[in-house]
Order: sequence, then C-alpha cells, then structure tokens
Amino acid sequence: MKKLTALLLVLIIVLCSCTNNTEPETNETTTKMDYTMVDGAHGTVLAPVYDDVDKNPYKPELFVSDGKFLSYSGDENYIARRGIDVSEFQGDVDWTAVKSDGIEFVILRLGFRGLGEAGTIKTDSKFHENIQEAQANGLDVGVYFFSQAINITEAIYEADYCIHELNGYTLQMPIFFDWEHVANEEARTNNISKETVNNCAVAFCERIKQYDQTPGVYFYQSLAYDVYDLSMLKQYFIWHGEPGAYPKLHYALNMWQYSFEGDVAGISTVVDLNLHFIKQETQITEQTENNG
Repeated sequence: MKKLTALLLVLIIVLCSCTNNTEPETNETTTKMDYTMVDGAHGTVLAPVYDDVDKNPYKPELFVSDGKFLSYSGDENYIARRGIDVSEFQGDVDWTAVKSDGIEFVILRLGFRGLGEAGTIKTDSKFHENIQEAQANGLDVGVYFFSQAINITEAIYEADYCIHELNGYTLQMPIFFDWEHVANEEARTNNISKETVNNCAVAFCERIKQYDQTPGVYFYQSLAYDVYDLSMLKQYFIWHGEPGAYPKLHYALNMWQYSFEGDVAGISTVVDLNLHFIKQETQITEQTENNG
C-alpha cells in the first residue's frame, strides 16, 4: 500500500510539472506575432508591427551615386535635397565652398548633455559661428541636440536650452532630439527604460512645438526597432541614420543620413551626408507661393 501511495504522489507531481511548463510557451508565441521580418542595415531583422505608421515610400532603384553623393530622382511623388550635419568636430568650415559643392542644407549640433552623473549641458563650441556663416551663404539650417536625458524634466529643459541658444536666428529646418546609447559603463543613461526614452522624446518635441518650431527625432536602426515606439513619434519629422545605398527603414522617414564618411569641399574632415525628401505637391505649393 505504501508503494502504491508513493507512486501516485510521483505521478501527480509529474503531471503538475508538465502543465506548468506549457503555459509560458503559449505566451511567448503570442508576443512574437507583434513583429515582422524586414530588410535591415546588416541583413534581415525583426521589426515591430505598427498598423498606424506609414511605410517607407521610397524606391530603391531610384537612388543613384555619382561616386561622391547620392541622389534620388524619377519619383513622381518625391524629390530629395542634398545636405550634411556638422559639429565642432569638423573644425573650421569654409561655408562658401560647401555651398558651391552643391550642399543645400545643414543640420548643426547646437549642444549636448554630458555622459556623467551630473549631465552638464554645453553649447557646441562652433555652433554660433557655423549658423551665422551657413545662413550667410544661403544654406537652410536645422539643429540637433545630443540628449542624455533620463527623465521628462531634463528633456524639456534641453528643448528650452535650444530655444534660448537660437534667440536671434530663424531656422528653415527642424530642431531634432538626438538620444543615443553610449558605450560607457559609467554613462548616466545605462539603466534608462524604453518607456522613459519615448516619453523624453515626446516631451522634447512637444515643448519645441510650444515655441512654434518644427520638432524632429533622430535615430538609427536599433533605436527604431528595439527602443522607440514609432506610433508615438509618427507626427514628428523623422531623421534616420543608416549608411547604405538606399534607406532600409521599414517605416516612413523624412530625412536619411546615408554616410558617415562624406567628402565635401570646405571641410577638412569626413562629414555625414544626408538626403531630405520632399513631397512633390509640397514643392509645387512652395513655388506657387513664392511666385505670388
């Protein structure tokens, strides 16, 4: 009798164990259904599925390289302008030569927050010189702020800081929130949650809108797919960084940073190259308004 009782207890334990092991497998499968396989910067990757976010509309076959710059033409819906982004790391810039090399716009680093615990904010040492000279030579200008915000309060402060530094200037392009992971074990953002990053981006952009300026968000592929909720950012100007022959981001973008190693006249270092996509109907409307 004792042996029979023992056998029954063992059987009950085994059955309970099997039942408990089946439930997590079902939940895990359900989670994976929210992702889809897409063509990424370095092969096929998983991307979140957003039913309310527009897809990338640009046609890969219409991107052409002349050996120095990429261009995009032949699309009845979009045209593309050539631009660069610049910080103090480019040193002294000859903006007349930059303009003569066919560059139409520049996104300047306005400032940055430090990586350490204090998170000290500083203005890019070349910002004021660059914006004055770039605009004097007829380039359209936007700016970006390199954020290491760890809460909404800091993100709003960064937006206010940008507006303060822009006093006296008129921008033709957006003010971008540029939050990035930093490969530093002491970085203040190491343990920040995805939710916080998204909330910081939205807080920054909404604050910029309060000043009647156009907000934007910069991100690269891993941030786009693994950190940001693109449904929260779809209303803002999207600037995507991804070197390649054409932009592979699965979702809509307004500007594409396609090279980190550009060679532009008037700049002694390598420089990031960009294409700004504009809807044809928008271009036609602007030309009509300018012609009276």
